[in-house]
Amino acid sequence: MTISKRTPQQIRDDRNARRRAQRLTERRDRMAKHAAFDLVSYGPWTDGVPNATPARVARHATGLYRSYLKGNDITTAEGDTALRYVLQTKGLPTSHLDQTTTAA
Repeated sequence: MTISKRTPQQIRDDRNARRRAQRLTERRDRMAKHAAFDLVSYGPWTDGVPNATPARVARHATGLYRSYLKGNDITTAEGDTALRYVLQTKGLPTSHLDQTTTAA
């Protein structure tokens, strides 16, 4: 039985890599929420519901933060999460998002 002992430097490097990954995820989440807030607040509405979709949120966030993203664009899944968060924060229904998801 071989026991491999990790050095303190390896432990630090692994911990720092996990922290960097977490900060990146949080930064991308903030970018997507900013784009969703813009589209819900200032974008077009139909029948009391904003026309924002997860794809539009992803496209808008990528447009706003393209230089920071460096080719790693905001995904539709991140856009969906951000849009649901913003709609819930503003007290708006999210049921129309479920309809467009199942219809596609």
